[in-house]
Amino acid sequence: MKTKLAYALVSLIASCAFASEEVVILDNEMIATHHQPSDTPKASVLMVHGWAGQMNEVGDFYKRLASLLADQNIASLRINIRGESEQAATNYTLTSTFSSRVTDAKTGLSFLKQTYPDIKTGVVGFSLGGATAIALAGEKNNEIDSLVLWSSADTPAEVVKNLLDAQQTKQLEEGNNVVMNAWVDITITPQHFKGFFVSDIFPSFGAYSGALMTIRGTEDYLPDIDRKILDVAAGDIEESRYISGADHIFNVLDPNETYDDRVLHQTIQWFIDTLENDSD
Repeated sequence: MKTKLAYALVSLIASCAFASEEVVILDNEMIATHHQPSDTPKASVLMVHGWAGQMNEVGDFYKRLASLLADQNIASLRINIRGESEQAATNYTLTSTFSSRVTDAKTGLSFLKQTYPDIKTGVVGFSLGGATAIALAGEKNNEIDSLVLWSSADTPAEVVKNLLDAQQTKQLEEGNNVVMNAWVDITITPQHFKGFFVSDIFPSFGAYSGALMTIRGTEDYLPDIDRKILDVAAGDIEESRYISGADHIFNVLDPNETYDDRVLHQTIQWFIDTLENDSD
């Protein structure tokens, strides 16, 4: 049986002993957590969370990733998307748009590039965070050296189609809020809904030529678009990986499964392999 509690305690002890973590307020008033290794960082990684999530991600997935990256002398920044990450403080009312998501991701990337101008930068995106990272990489293709997408969502309008039924869509089109029953009751505002109908994120992604890896569970409820992602990007270092039996969140909340540990291990090794400086 998997002992996630013990794993978490070991990660916490390692973090306290060898790395530092601080909450920072970025230029657009976005809250983020900057995780620094004890030694001079070899690289940095931006983490973009999924829909209605928060910077630590479900099951502290991103928090664990940050600690393990620090063990490899890789700094990281995990961001709280404005209009989503407030959660209980706003009674889970969503006011973000896809464009504001991309703006927040650009703000996080800018922080890392300014803080660490002489080392390479990676990005990891989870679910809708994957779609956000794709859009980010299309706009900032020269600033991202390696990209990892977990259970990536498609173009935002396609996400809406998977989330809402016809009646809910009609209510939002008429300017009314919709309460969706998920892990909690989530209020979708017309602003949030309309903000998903943006232009296709993939044409600009064709300019991205950095390293690229997708990871998806075979039991993911989202459509598998990973082949499409790799086909559109222009890089030479690309891989698509599947974890048999894993669901959309890689069963991270199930103490009897280890899919999430496999995702962490593969992601860390990918960044180690693709973010080394040329002089190393």
